[in-house]
Amino acid sequence: MKTSGDVIVAGGGAAAVRAALSAADAGARVIMVTGGGPAGSTYYPLSPAWGVMYAEGEKDCEEFFSEILSSSLGCINPKLVRRLVEDSAARYHDLQTWGLQFISLESIQLKTCFGASLRGAVLDDISSLIPLMLRQLHKRNVNYRPDLYAIDLAIADGQCCGLLCADREGRQVTLPAGAVVLAMGGAESLWQYCCAGGSLLGGAYGMAARHGTPLVNLEFIQFLLGTFSPLPGTLFYHFTMSTHPRLMDENDNPLLDCLPNGITEEACMDAHALHGPFTTLDASMYIERSILKRSRQNNRPCPAKLTYTCDIRSDHSFSRWNRYLERANIDATSQPFLLYPHCQGFNGGIEIDEHASTSIAGLYAAGESAGGIHGANRMGGNSILATQVFGHIAGTQAAAFAARSHVPLQQRAIFSAPSGEDHLSSGEVMRELKEAMQRYAFLERNESELLLALKKISEMESSFNACAVANREKSPAPFLVANALTAARMIVTSMLARQETIGGHLRTDTSVSSRNGKVQPQYLNRIQGG
Repeated sequence: MKTSGDVIVAGGGAAAVRAALSAADAGARVIMVTGGGPAGSTYYPLSPAWGVMYAEGEKDCEEFFSEILSSSLGCINPKLVRRLVEDSAARYHDLQTWGLQFISLESIQLKTCFGASLRGAVLDDISSLIPLMLRQLHKRNVNYRPDLYAIDLAIADGQCCGLLCADREGRQVTLPAGAVVLAMGGAESLWQYCCAGGSLLGGAYGMAARHGTPLVNLEFIQFLLGTFSPLPGTLFYHFTMSTHPRLMDENDNPLLDCLPNGITEEACMDAHALHGPFTTLDASMYIERSILKRSRQNNRPCPAKLTYTCDIRSDHSFSRWNRYLERANIDATSQPFLLYPHCQGFNGGIEIDEHASTSIAGLYAAGESAGGIHGANRMGGNSILATQVFGHIAGTQAAAFAARSHVPLQQRAIFSAPSGEDHLSSGEVMRELKEAMQRYAFLERNESELLLALKKISEMESSFNACAVANREKSPAPFLVANALTAARMIVTSMLARQETIGGHLRTDTSVSSRNGKVQPQYLNRIQGG
């Protein structure tokens, strides 16, 4: 690939596809570096629903805008929210024109997580997603490269001029370009238990941070109840909590046996039926905190045991869940569900403006790689919506920038991650990193444990040399692991920086809280690497 008029899109999910399509529609020749093919939260197979929000008409847009601001608890960029809302209907209709079939949430009488209105739709058949998206890419002659893995940015004269990649043998390949879009998803796979695929290691965060691009709100991470059994890794259908199932620990003792005065088991379940992600906003948090309490006492994960006390198959509003269970041959009337918090999504990322631009000229971001669009809590369906709205903006803007870009890349890009001693393999680092994040940077956070996490990350960095290991292992994995270490450092630093408890960010070592208006929350928690 040559000429500064081309665009590289790094990633393989919904945001990357949307960016590639829009860049191609704007006249750019596009390379899509997917690192193994379609991957990420977009295509997670063990999810019973794939939803998207949208608003039509001025009145509906204003109501949608207000709902998003309210759910974010003030930790959001209103300009990005305005763009998200105003472009929502057009991007939703684009998905329909591709052939995706949706069911309105109003028709099944379900409100989205943290939402106040019967708004949005859910994909009828998630298995149709990948073939339809690949078809759109093929129609536009996008150069689809599953054999290359994005590992670093190519920067010249303060401008992003391409992408450093690694092939399947670990050899470094420099791709020049007029502009780059990072749409590589979040960092859910840094934890031992996640419901988002196995390749989300925060690569975009690590690459951007090392070149000084600000990151925002990385402490706002979505942890949802996922299953240990049956069908491990399934996102539990939180709406069914409204039926007041039986919640026990693994020894068949009541899970919620130590609730604060005035809070009942039913209140906890009713609150959780309104949203899947963990939040400190309401009584639902006592379900996850009770699970963590038993896990600490036993020094191992101790899931909750949920058993339905009624036949949920007769409830039309649970039709998505019932169809999912039927396909998996799971009898919900007789089989208990073992539930534990799983990492599912990131609400923060690389700071962008309304044009999806970052602080580096020629570098754009979209999807979970981008930050400022979502806040302390994220409305359900807004993640997919953001992939389409800001993926489209990023692709269009990148194509326009590339068309007028005149900064050639004169030399091969250099992998910028710190190099330590060659003592650990990539597999050893990932095991240690996942253990550290799960133990010290999970749902309940405090300064001493977060500092321990940083210490562990530093020790791994000093004992790991990505280039040497890649040469030995003949694999791109060491470069991805080095980026994961950088991303983990930025995430933990962000957790430390925000000292108040708000939304999904729980600090157990401070009395500062943004609940009930006790303090004014920090608008955006901005951190910078480099």
